[in-house]
Amino acid sequence: MKFLANLVIIMAYMLLAGCQSDPFAGDYTTGRPKFTDVPGTYRLERQTITENPLSKADMKATLTLNADGTFIMRNVPNLLGDTGKYVINEKITCRGKWDIQVVGGVDNGLGREKKHWGISLQNAPDNLSTIGLMNDAPPYKLIVNNDDPDLGKAIIFSKK
Repeated sequence: MKFLANLVIIMAYMLLAGCQSDPFAGDYTTGRPKFTDVPGTYRLERQTITENPLSKADMKATLTLNADGTFIMRNVPNLLGDTGKYVINEKITCRGKWDIQVVGGVDNGLGREKKHWGISLQNAPDNLSTIGLMNDAPPYKLIVNNDDPDLGKAIIFSKK
């Protein structure tokens, strides 16, 4: 009988150890932020997509969200290439309008999903048009997930 109990415990452990989850999910913004708390300039903080370190020039990449609902993205390294290849030397610069919206959900493990709030960028490349917010209070951070969020591949921007 003890063997069966131990076997059940081992199988449960293996099942739980094999489950993946988004390593950033606990940091996602799950309460609707005030529009006035989001504008500002966000600078590239780090990336977990490639093992290649970013250059000092890459670390100067910015996304400025203006209070009038416009944005300017400057020199963001294209780590999320549409071809699946990371093109660090390619920089993305664009401008357009932004707005706050629900960009996904966060499951608490009990089947109750909370909304993940973020921003939508009109006129940005598809791979940078939906950006999540991090933190449940200002100052917020921005996160761009690449591929399956469970892989933990993302670009993170911090407010200056």
